[in-house]
Amino acid sequence: NGEPVSDAVLTLLQPPQFGWYQTGADGTATLRFASLAQDQAVLAFAEHPTEDKGALFMADPAEPEGARVELTPLGRVSGRVTNERGRAVPSAVVVAQFVPDPEAAGVVMWRGVTDRDGTFSWPAAPLHAPLRLVAMADDETTGASSAFQLTEDAMREEVSVSVDIGRPRRRRPPERIDWPRFDVVTEGGAPRVEDPSAIVLFFSSAGAEDAAGEALAKMQEILSDRRVQCVLVVSDEQAVDDAPVLTMRADQPGRAAAYVLDSGNRVRYAGLGMPPLWAIKQALASQPEE
Repeated sequence: NGEPVSDAVLTLLQPPQFGWYQTGADGTATLRFASLAQDQAVLAFAEHPTEDKGALFMADPAEPEGARVELTPLGRVSGRVTNERGRAVPSAVVVAQFVPDPEAAGVVMWRGVTDRDGTFSWPAAPLHAPLRLVAMADDETTGASSAFQLTEDAMREEVSVSVDIGRPRRRRPPERIDWPRFDVVTEGGAPRVEDPSAIVLFFSSAGAEDAAGEALAKMQEILSDRRVQCVLVVSDEQAVDDAPVLTMRADQPGRAAAYVLDSGNRVRYAGLGMPPLWAIKQALASQPEE
């Protein structure tokens, strides 16, 4: 209806960047980045703060008025990763790519991890955008789907991706994570959320702790009224003296680096990179199982 949407969350996809931006009361936000290749377009994804709406959009840094973005209903892509014999591949990484040029490398929109049955779900796929899924059973074994597009008449897509891996490795993704038992490194700059409705755990790789901590602190600030606790998790080998967000120490429990838990600590989302807003909304809407 042309009305500005405040508190929408924006994720910068190209150039790729940790963390979120948020629109103000007038529906605008300023995207900032250290560098941009000559003639490279800025690509970002916007999500409505409460409704299942969003948009993939391009912006020209040379355009003084910026980009005007209309949030529309999002589609859903789900499916299963199997080996050549049709057996499920758990803990496979599934990458959703925007592929305007099928011959070129796509722009990563989302990176999830399959569950124990090899299944995945991406409920925030933009319409009228050429998309492709790439599945990685390990660093060298990959498979890819054909390019496809969702439309208003076809907002759901079932995609199966096969990887030539032989017998699948039995890596069992965690169903629950008892994060309160992790060792505390620092409480961070913000008070800990009491009885959180959802928990975001990000297991940082070495060297990414500062960027991850800043991104999580911004995420927790944006979600402060929804009782979401964000936690940076590091390994024994990583030295962290200070951080802007609650920081704890533990081993990464699975292939995913990011987990979103419900209030019962049940895993509702597992992926790589900072989790999207839709994953947190799903966790907030779910009820923990007894």
